[in-house]
Amino acid sequence: MEIYLQVTEIPSRQIQFRLESGTFENFSADLDLEDYSDGTLITYKVQATPTFPIPAVFIQQAL
Repeated sequence: MEIYLQVTEIPSRQIQFRLESGTFENFSADLDLEDYSDGTLITYKVQATPTFPIPAVFIQQAL
């Protein structure tokens, strides 16, 4: 498995990952950042479609 991502940061708000090339049909991920109490709350969403059959549990563990 191989993946190259383009990373874009929206300072203090979001980090985006987009597929540049690799063994996935598509891949995108967004990390949303919010002030929370004395720290930062991070929520994320990931969409990935490999070009080969792989159980979802392996992708989840890798992330």
